[in-house]
This record gives sequence, C-alpha cells and structure tokens, in this order.
Amino acid sequence: MLHQNMEKTSLFISFFSEMNYFYISFYFYSLASFIVCPVERRIEDLYLSIRSLPRGTLIVSFSILSSLVLSLEFLFLMDCPLSLDLLTYSFVLVLLSTLLSAIVVSLLARADNRNPLLNLRRSLYLSIYSNAVIFILWAISGNQFTRSLFSISLESAYSFSIASPILIRLIVISTLLSINPLLQFIGASINSFTLLILGFSLLHSESSLLTGLIISLLLQIFLYIIFKSFVSYNIEGVENLELMKGFLFEWAENVPTYIEEKLSQLSQPEKIEVSYILFQGENGKMKGGVIIPSLHPGPFRNVGSSNLSYQISRKLEKLIGGVFLVFHGAATHRDDAPSSKEVVRLIRDLSRAVKKEKKFISRFPYPNQHRNLFNVTTFPTHNLSFSFISQLNSDAEDISHNVAEYLEEKIGTNLTLIDLHNNIGAEGKPITLGDTRVSVLEKIVPKTLNVQRARQVKVGMAKVRDTGITRKEGMGPDGVSVTLIDYGDLCVVLLLYDANNMIPELRETLERYVQRYLKENGGYRNVIPLVGTTDTHTVTAIGQGVTYHPLGNAVDHEKVLNATKRCLNKAISNLGKSKYAVNRIYTYVKVLGENYNILKNVVVHGVSSYKSFMKFIVPTVLFLNLLLLSMFSL
Repeated sequence: MLHQNMEKTSLFISFFSEMNYFYISFYFYSLASFIVCPVERRIEDLYLSIRSLPRGTLIVSFSILSSLVLSLEFLFLMDCPLSLDLLTYSFVLVLLSTLLSAIVVSLLARADNRNPLLNLRRSLYLSIYSNAVIFILWAISGNQFTRSLFSISLESAYSFSIASPILIRLIVISTLLSINPLLQFIGASINSFTLLILGFSLLHSESSLLTGLIISLLLQIFLYIIFKSFVSYNIEGVENLELMKGFLFEWAENVPTYIEEKLSQLSQPEKIEVSYILFQGENGKMKGGVIIPSLHPGPFRNVGSSNLSYQISRKLEKLIGGVFLVFHGAATHRDDAPSSKEVVRLIRDLSRAVKKEKKFISRFPYPNQHRNLFNVTTFPTHNLSFSFISQLNSDAEDISHNVAEYLEEKIGTNLTLIDLHNNIGAEGKPITLGDTRVSVLEKIVPKTLNVQRARQVKVGMAKVRDTGITRKEGMGPDGVSVTLIDYGDLCVVLLLYDANNMIPELRETLERYVQRYLKENGGYRNVIPLVGTTDTHTVTAIGQGVTYHPLGNAVDHEKVLNATKRCLNKAISNLGKSKYAVNRIYTYVKVLGENYNILKNVVVHGVSSYKSFMKFIVPTVLFLNLLLLSMFSL
C-alpha cells in the first residue's frame, strides 16, 4: 500500500512538472503579449502587441480556425464519432462561444465611455487566446492518463478546461475596463458557460459538469483575488492599475488624456524658467527667436511635454510670427510635465512676455568658446549670458537645473545653459550636483563670459518641417531649424533638429558640411556651427523592442544633409540687419519631480508580479483544482 501511494505521489509530481511547463509558459506569454512586453526595459521600450495586431479579416480567420481545431479536440478526447453532423454542431457551438464572448466584451468596452482598448478586433484576439488555453488544458486533463491519475471523470476534466480562461480574461478586462465587477465577470466567463452547452450535449453526467464547473470557477475567482493582491497597490492616492490602464490607452490608441490625468495627480507645481533671445528686423517686424525652457521633453510619445519644442514654436509662430528654435535647457526627466496642459500654461506666460518685449539692442556680442571635456560657446549679452554646451565624450545625457543654478550662483552672473544634446553614448548619465563633471563646467564656463566686442549683425532664420525624414528614422514634427548670425567676418549657425539626441558621426558630418557650404555659398571665412537636438520624445516607441533612434542611427545621412541645405538656403535668403532682446521669465507648472520614474516602476513591478504569480501560484492552485475535482468526481 505504501509502495502504491509513493508511486501515485511520483506520478503526481511528474504530472505537476508537465502542467507547470505548459501552463506557465502559455499563461505568462499570453499575458505578456496582450498587456505588456518586452520586460525589464525602460518605459519607452515597452511595446504592446495590442498596437500591432493583425488585420481584422486575419483575426476573424484565426477565430474560425481556432474554433475548428478546438471542436475537433473536444470530439477526439470524448471518443465521439467524427460525423459531419456532429463536427458541424461542435464547430458552430465553439465558434458561437468565440464570437459571442468577443461581442460581449466589446459591448462592455463601449459602455465604459466607448473605451477603445477592447474593441471587437482585440476582443476576438482575447477569444483566440482563450481557445488556446482551453486547448492546452483539455489536452492535459482530458486524456486517459491524467483522468486515471487524478481519478476524475471526463465531465470534470471538461469543466476544468473550459473554466481555465476565466482568470486571464478577468485580468485583461479588469485592467482595461472600469466597469462593475459583475459585468467584468460576465465578460470573462461567457465563453465558458456557452461551451457548457456542448458538454451537456455530448457528455453524460450533467451533475459532474456543473460540480466541476463550480469548483473550477471558484478557484479561478480565488486566483484572481490573489492576483489583485499581488499586483495592485496605491501610489499617493492613485491605483497602479489605473496608471497601467492609462499607459495602455496611450500606447494602443495615442490617447494621452487618461494617463495625463493620473500623472497630474502625482505631480506638484514648480518654478520653471524660460530664457529667450528675440531678433527683430529693421522694419520692426519680429524675425523670430531662440527659446530655452527648463522644462524637459518627456516622459514619452505625446504625453506631457514630450512634444515641447513643436508645441512652443508652432504656437509662437501663430501668435507672433517669425521662426522660433526651442533648445534643450538645463533639465532632466524629473522636470517632465505630466500633461500637455502644463505646456499650454507655459506658452501662455511666454507669449505674453514676448509680446511686451520692447528693449531691443543693435549690437550683438561675439561668442566666446572653450573646450575641455565640453565645447562651451557663450554669448555674453548685456544682462544674461547664454552658454551652448556640447558633450565631447558622449558620457552626458542631461544637465540638471540644479547644476545651472549652482554655476550661476558660483560665478555670480545671470546665466542660461543650453544642452545641445548632440553626442549620444552608451553610458550617458545626467550631470547632477556632486558630479565631477560639474567642476569641469565650473572652470571653463567663466572663461567664456568676457565681453570682448559686439557689433550690428544680420540674422537669417528658417524652419523646414517637411524634411522627408520619418519618426521611425528619428525626426520629430518640428523638423530642422536654422538661425544664422552674420557678423561680417564671422557667421554663427544655430542648427536645431527635432530629434532625441544624435550620433557623434552625424554631428561631425553636419559641422563640416555647414562650414564648407557657407564658405562656398555665403563667402564666409569663419563659420561656427552649433548643432543641437530638441530631445523630443515624440520619436519614442517606434517598434517592437526599439526605444528610439537618435538622429543618424536609422536614416541615410544624405537625407539629413538635404533637409539642412534647404533650411540653410531659406535662412540665407532672409538675412537682414537685426536688433535683439533677451530676457528670462518664471512660471509655475506641474512637473513629475521624483515621480518621473513612476510608470517604469509600475510596469516593472507589474511584470515581476505577473511572472511570480504565473510561475508559482497558478500551477499550485490548478493542481489543487484537479485534486478537488478528484474528491468530488462522481
């Protein structure tokens, strides 16, 4: 007797191992592909398969195919004769279950303020996955070996299998829809109850079917409760699953409203500075300007201030006229705005200040340059100096605003730092207080602040938005912008690309190209090109497994040179004597602050919890499910 019990225990362990492999693998990858994948990467790296599902016709075809395969498996393991009538009946019922569950879920989504995340196409996708779960567990539990091992009836095995998708459907529906829990349960279980009709038709013991379904159903609900306790937590009054839902809204449908609302609840107002240089033509008409906000582009895609440069330049062009270049100021991702509404507030205050500007000066100062780890080029204007900083060794990602404030106080002059953001490297890290690189800047920036001479300049400004370079190639909607400052014996070129950083090879190519082109076509002997990017985050999330492409990484450099040439020609054509004005304003807008990593943390925690849940808890409870069925099997 002891030997028989040990043998049976050994068989249990063997079966558990097999079930663990099949069930965990399928459950985890189903969840990962439907909700969030790949894992353990930066927030911009998370791409959802729900964004790139096959065409609707293909999904319908898969629905029909999965229903046919599942109906064949049902008949095969039930030892039913494969007659055409029986096969047709089984297929129609399984297909009805597949389509009905998809239709019900899509209707529930429409009831949830027309939630687009679970439209009919995605609901069908969920139904296909449900069929696949049933197929795998019916293959495991419905065979003779498993039923003998656990002493369960065919009816109990069938109930166990058709109830198995309820968990994953509940997880998906509750994560994506804000509806009554009862409606969530109906959407999750309707395919199981529809398939119960097939069991009543083909199997003998209705009581075994119902008993098995009730036991399996209760355990699936129990699993879901455990799942919620595993994954769900509160962040300063905001549910993490609500953040996940907003995240999915944005990724799948380009609708940032929901996630911006949640992020705004986690943000606090902070003082943001905006510095600017304005250029006015001889006729008193505004030519444009250079804008440097201490608000950071981010956090991702079209959320918050991700499209900062385009939003500001486009609005100022409409309100004031001219061309505006919005450079990357001293700011890191903690200075991301949670909502585009905050950018609108900043633009409102900025446009008021620009419209009121009257103090235009004729003589513009010559730039001073110094190189040591950084290439610093400073325009020491009469009441505010502008230092354009280029990273030479690719080890810097952003410059903290605290660093700018520290340098300003230490040096004792009004100073604005412009991060040209033009030299991406594998190990790039933000420059923050306490960093050794701050001491380098502390030494070289003062060397560029002496006003040596100034003179009347000609200024030409241009912007080319139709560059022919796509977002996937690394170019944002604001395209290429140029400001030429012609001193007569010198031409300074401010060249700005609406991109998220730039590879060093392209930056060097552009610098050489601009110098050569202006010498040949403008007659300049000395040309100083200052090449920068806006750090736009509209170019993130461009494909599966790819965060973004810095400019030059995924585009033919000739395309960039051609767009640059067009912009240079436009700027040369409108060169004219100009006056300038500089100023710095302050405004209060909400920023993410220390919560800037919150979405990354939410997703990483969620995925980690999913993995642990699917790896340990799900197989254990399913094993318990089979044992309970064994006890109650009639």
